[in-house]
This record gives sequence, C-alpha cells and structure tokens, in this order.
Amino acid sequence: MTGDLARRQTSLPISCGVERYHKVEISSEAARVMNTLMDDVFQKLVFEVAKMARYNKNATLTARELETAVKLILPSDLASYAIGEGSRALQRFHSNYKKK
Repeated sequence: MTGDLARRQTSLPISCGVERYHKVEISSEAARVMNTLMDDVFQKLVFEVAKMARYNKNATLTARELETAVKLILPSDLASYAIGEGSRALQRFHSNYKKK
C-alpha cells in the first residue's frame, strides 16, 4: 500500500471519541488536523514494524515489533503510556474472548 490508497484505508474517525467522553465539540478543521496527525503516526508505526519484521525475516508482525516501533517513534512518556494502554486493551480483549 502506498500513497493515497494507504491513507484512505487507515483514516480513523476521532471526533466521536472526543465528544462521547468529554462532552466537547471540535471544529471540522481541528478534526481534520487530528485525523492527519493520527494517519501520519500510524504510517510511521507501520513502516517501522514492517522494517523490523523484514530484518528479523518474519512474515508475522508480533506485539514485540509493535512495542519496539512505538518506543522508536513516540517520546518516552507517551510511548510508555501507549504501551500500557495497549496491554490493557489486549487483556480486556482476551478476557472477553474467553467468556464467549
């Protein structure tokens, strides 16, 4: 995936999360800027993870590569927070998956 195709497939709606949790509204311009920021960070993470998987000669992307990419791309405090939130999300997913 390159260029516009990758960007179209990875765009995330962020305005609903902001409105749902904080009862605030943001302008469409601010939502567009936030969406562009999230797309850029996501693209950088995907690039780093893919590069590490190629280097390790792995066809599968693991949590280890993703965690390393987060540490490389994001500042230290933000990276540790993102890793913690990701771990909690995985734990919740696995606990809900086992219940079914």
